[in-house]
Amino acid sequence: ASTFNDLIWVSVFNQPDSAIFYGKRGAKWCLKHKDDSLLASIQNRVGVAYDIKSMPDSALHFYNMALAEAKLTGNRKTEGGALNNIGLIYWNQGQAEKAIDYYIQSAEIFKEIGNQIGLGNTYNNIALILHEDHQSEKSLRYHRQALQVRKQIDHWYGIAASYSNMAQIFLYAKIPNIDSAEHYLNLAIPIKQKLNDQYGLARAYHSLADVYLARGEFDVALENFYRTLTIQREIGNSEGYASTYYNIADVYQKKGQREVMLAYLDSSETVAEKHNDKSLLWKIYWSKAKTLGKLNRFEESYSYWVSYQTLKDSLV
Repeated sequence: ASTFNDLIWVSVFNQPDSAIFYGKRGAKWCLKHKDDSLLASIQNRVGVAYDIKSMPDSALHFYNMALAEAKLTGNRKTEGGALNNIGLIYWNQGQAEKAIDYYIQSAEIFKEIGNQIGLGNTYNNIALILHEDHQSEKSLRYHRQALQVRKQIDHWYGIAASYSNMAQIFLYAKIPNIDSAEHYLNLAIPIKQKLNDQYGLARAYHSLADVYLARGEFDVALENFYRTLTIQREIGNSEGYASTYYNIADVYQKKGQREVMLAYLDSSETVAEKHNDKSLLWKIYWSKAKTLGKLNRFEESYSYWVSYQTLKDSLV
């Protein structure tokens, strides 16, 4: 069981399908040999793999199984981890209060058992929610607490994530600090490369592209968006590359290359429709309607304006 558990963690961030394969085999082994010591951990890690593949329902299913199994076997570490991961799913679904409730439960367990990695992750996730709520200063404070905890134990995955997340705050603040954002991304990227953290690396390259975009350096921004896209395709993060297609289209719009822009919007639309990503589709429809109008393709433009307005009413 320990071999399967280790194989999952080795592959989860760069080959999530392999992690799921190993996880399901590991779970079967545990049940066959009536060895439940690592079953909760295996289920929790399979949940992480599904989360990386943009399959939140499957991830939540495995996290809840892990939580139940951990409580049954007294595995406090995995119980805290599963609570933290469930909180992250609810946060991604826009249920912030529910997410915070799970984070608080998680933090209490991690403090109780002295799990610094878990505590750092919990501080990190609280910081993310605060950032989303536009409380930048409080968010930075929690990120610095997370970074401090992570540095004490040389948790390099966490250290790189803290650097990336702090860069996000500087990059997307009301008054952006582009230089600080670039500084933290340049600290994060070499660590993520060394760890082969493909999921984290894709996110860092995406943020770095936004740095260059803010400076008007469109070609360098495109290079980094293409790096992001390549990784997202390799790890099967389809929701991720739907958004990246849209970002690439936006750069070509700024470069005045409308036909290329429309091609990337088509790709983004196809993937976003597959995942029923309404918030992204709303932006795609608006962009296509506007661009098609400028190209005098008025019937197509009108169709997208109707789709945009219908979806806007639905979202509101």
